Amino acid sequence: MGVSKTTQDTLRHERNSMPSAFLNSVFLRIWLASLVSGTAVAAHETAATWTMHLISPSGLFISLMASLASLPFFLFTLPAGAFADAFNEGRILRLANLWLAGCAGALALLGWAGMLNPALLLAGVFLLGMGFAINAPAWASLVPHVVTDEELPSASTLSGVQLNISGILGPALAGLLLTRVGAPVVFALNSLGFLLVFATIPTLKKTGSDLSQTLDSFAHSILSAFRYVGQAENVRNILLFETQFSVFLSWSFRRWRRFYSSKSCDSMHLRSGLCLPAWELAQS
Repeated sequence: MGVSKTTQDTLRHERNSMPSAFLNSVFLRIWLASLVSGTAVAAHETAATWTMHLISPSGLFISLMASLASLPFFLFTLPAGAFADAFNEGRILRLANLWLAGCAGALALLGWAGMLNPALLLAGVFLLGMGFAINAPAWASLVPHVVTDEELPSASTLSGVQLNISGILGPALAGLLLTRVGAPVVFALNSLGFLLVFATIPTLKKTGSDLSQTLDSFAHSILSAFRYVGQAENVRNILLFETQFSVFLSWSFRRWRRFYSSKSCDSMHLRSGLCLPAWELAQS
């Protein structure tokens, strides 16, 4: 009896010390797949930047990569949120991850065939960004569907932890792989990571409204948001500060990447791959 009680106490302690969301098997599978895929995405970004430097060391092209990666979020995130409300989130997530896997796989094939040029690489960056922008609203609504209200705070925290871990490991992984197997292999691994996420997405019940009602609500919400920002001075000041800070941070980071990309010694793959995790650690 004493051994049994001790064992039960130990198991109870382990359950209490483990984040509650990890006890949810569906969330755990999604989290692990996201960790692998997120690491591959971060590695892909490092490999793409290095590839652009190799095929065209122009500072303009290297800077355009970051711009074209961000532009789809400006163009497509809000409409994607409306569609996520109107359609099944699980279906949107599957289609988005298939799109992302196809884009990354196409870059890998072009790289292996020796056909990758700056225009195609920039197009790939934009198309991947479009997939991420469409995926983002549906992904944000996925977690509340698969966890309970008690598990939700833990799940939100673990999602942030996953992003930080991926941002640290991915560039370091790219730095190690670039000197050994080349950028196309990194692109291919990213494609496989998206397919892994695709395989873990659960079947969700449709909870959205019809499309016409969603679009009307979407347009009304956008107009209301602009009116509110126009009337709230504190919000305008915050947005102005955030814009100025983001522009300065983006400019500084791009200058740093251009400086690092201009170095041409044999160890630069690894050094560049290790400096990006250091940047991520500083942000954490």
